Amino acid sequence: MQTSAVAERPPEQALATAPELAWRQVSVVAGAVAALLLGTSWRYGFFGDELYFRAAGRHLGSGLADQPPLVPLVARAMDLLFGQSVIGTRLPIIALVVAGVFLSALIARELGGGKLAQLLTAGVFAVSPFFMYGAGHTLSTQSFDSFFWTLTGWLVLRWVRKRDDRLLLYAALVTAVGLQAKVMLAAFWIGIAIAVLLLGPRKMLLKKQLWLGAVVAAVVAVPFLLWQRAHDWPQAAMTEVVAKEIEAEGGGKETFFPVAFSYVAGPLGAVMLCIGVLALLFAPTLRPFRFYGLAAAGIIAVFWYNDGRSFYMAGLFVVCWAAAAVVIEQRGPKRAQVRWIAGPIYAVCGVLMLWGLPAGPPIWPLSHYANQPFSPANMQLEEFGWPHMVDAVERAYLAVPEAERATTTVLAGHYWQASALDEYGPERGLPEVHSPHRGYWYFGSPPETATTAIVVGFSPQDAESLFAEVKAVTLVDNGEQINNGTQGQAVFICRGPLRSWADAWQYMSPMQS
Repeated sequence: MQTSAVAERPPEQALATAPELAWRQVSVVAGAVAALLLGTSWRYGFFGDELYFRAAGRHLGSGLADQPPLVPLVARAMDLLFGQSVIGTRLPIIALVVAGVFLSALIARELGGGKLAQLLTAGVFAVSPFFMYGAGHTLSTQSFDSFFWTLTGWLVLRWVRKRDDRLLLYAALVTAVGLQAKVMLAAFWIGIAIAVLLLGPRKMLLKKQLWLGAVVAAVVAVPFLLWQRAHDWPQAAMTEVVAKEIEAEGGGKETFFPVAFSYVAGPLGAVMLCIGVLALLFAPTLRPFRFYGLAAAGIIAVFWYNDGRSFYMAGLFVVCWAAAAVVIEQRGPKRAQVRWIAGPIYAVCGVLMLWGLPAGPPIWPLSHYANQPFSPANMQLEEFGWPHMVDAVERAYLAVPEAERATTTVLAGHYWQASALDEYGPERGLPEVHSPHRGYWYFGSPPETATTAIVVGFSPQDAESLFAEVKAVTLVDNGEQINNGTQGQAVFICRGPLRSWADAWQYMSPMQS
């Protein structure tokens, strides 16, 4: 009976007043995060996905195959405001990560945490490799998705404490926006709903404000869903693509938790995550919030079972970190203990993140990577060399007789390459680029008048399956001997398409990985 009473607390009965927010201390952490992100964001160049979102922003009518419209819209806005500025493009995500530092402290505060708990939580967030150099370094859907998971979690916890039903409306409206970045936020609510049904407070699910917000979210999602339906649900095909990528990278269930604990959470975050889930489930002082512990454990298990990417649920971790920090604070550690135990731990984790274990900032000179074997794990290197690739395509294009250029198109084998050509090609006078890879396929096929193609990113065999004449004329060379995904690829001049472009486009799968 006592459990039921806690789970079904009357709406008008709020929990104790939350402690004051440690503005000064948290602002120091947030300022350090902002300085580090701003100070390193310019180092190399655009990441491949960033170029794709910028291209999708220029093709909004057909750029919704593998993501909702929010990130392409943001990328387009930054393009119009800042042109080809890398820092300008990344300003929104840097702002989200800095806001995430404050959100992490606010979550600790909602759980009853004082200044120490708030500072500990903000510190874990600040040394998380994912938030600093996944979400915080390159413009991506996950940058926004992890922020909206965190913000929605804070609003839900705040409702539990205050029982102000407007907070559920706000949470649903945040979800409406978040679903326009990535549909994965729906998994958060499914996990929360199941946990609330099992542990309470069940009255949350009966609140009209929550359902009003849900209606708004559904209405906002209609244009995206209609586009997906009209194009046979290409977003659903991404599930298979991601599964193939994980398998190709040697991932899966065996590597899910190692990646989650190293790259996403970081060493300190991994420990705090485990402590936090247990604290939410079993700590008496956190009993009103135990549904979140069950939801977190359940969502993590589902992602693991389905071979999902561990960073998809990064926004879920922040509440768990806060719960761990709260129970640590409640044990009453002495100031000396905090200084001589917590201080060095945070410092070591910060150094590990900066050093690059497992994924650090782009602080190394490019010469550091020269002649190293190609590795998909060196994602920083995919921020370098795109203009050089476009230079190689330009060399091939200029090798085409001038009279033939009017019927020449550009064909790229990978959507990153196509996006780089869309970014840097027009200023070099190159024809419009086309690619059958992933969402770029939906941007359209080459014109039927194109009888010559400059081809990059295709193997000789694949090019020969499309054209009667294939000739390699140059190689991509980034000038730094950096072995990334495009270095050393051949650029072909291809003539005589073996079928119409419409037939060729249908022949090539739009969602190959």
